[in-house]
Amino acid sequence: MDGLNRDMVEHRLPIQEGRKLVKQAPRRLAPNVVEAIKEEIERLLNAKFIQTMRYVEWISNIVPLVKMNGKICYV
Repeated sequence: MDGLNRDMVEHRLPIQEGRKLVKQAPRRLAPNVVEAIKEEIERLLNAKFIQTMRYVEWISNIVPLVKMNGKICYV
């Protein structure tokens, strides 16, 4: 996003040298939730709000929460 300091808004994983990394097993999600997640990721990629990074040994699952109004919130 233009005008924002990258040091303030960019997220980096604090990986310490010498520590064993933990890789979570992929979480199984309902098909309608998977489609909503894919749409949200595509929207954020197209807006250049996020970019793909590669952490070979580290992965964390997306945790979608369905709100009372039916919308999905990502934690």
